[in-house]
Amino acid sequence: MTAQETGFAKFFAGTLACAGVFYGSAAFLGADTLTAIGYGWAAFAATQLDGLFISGTIEKIGADKNPGYVWLAIQTFVAAAILA
Repeated sequence: MTAQETGFAKFFAGTLACAGVFYGSAAFLGADTLTAIGYGWAAFAATQLDGLFISGTIEKIGADKNPGYVWLAIQTFVAAAILA
């Protein structure tokens, strides 16, 4: 597999994991809907941090990093506003 294929597979797996955090926190932790949404957004922020700074997936697939920074700020703000 090329770096692009691996990067897109990692992105898809991250999306599935973030959805699992949302549903799992509501189903197994008993979180209310708004708190579950906050957990989901926090998970998306974590995957965005990984893609931008840790594994560099965004760069490997050839995507522009600037929208990633904007989405990281949005995801962090939403998660903090809900969970704080």
